[in-house]
Amino acid sequence: MARLILNSAVIPQPGVYEYRYLSVEEAQDWLKNGPYQSSLRYDETADAMEKLLGVRPVVVRRVAHLPRGDEALESRLKMSVSAAHKLKLTSDQIAENAEIGLLTRIK
Repeated sequence: MARLILNSAVIPQPGVYEYRYLSVEEAQDWLKNGPYQSSLRYDETADAMEKLLGVRPVVVRRVAHLPRGDEALESRLKMSVSAAHKLKLTSDQIAENAEIGLLTRIK
């Protein structure tokens, strides 16, 4: 089973998926519980994730594939990442404006 980090809640290819919200603590546990590959495309997204979760994923501009059984940690700010970066939001402010989820491909 592969584990990925993605920019936002996206469906990388056709299939059947399960998506559930995670708390910051659950996302931190997910990061600690095994290796993962980053598919983050922007430094600002990695910066925001570092403030939010305490881990800075590498920035790798690649197309993500999620075969059956794989899962992806996804985070999304309710504002643009570049706006959050320019405003120099604190980790608490990012947490208030973030949605974190886990996407698992079923079929």
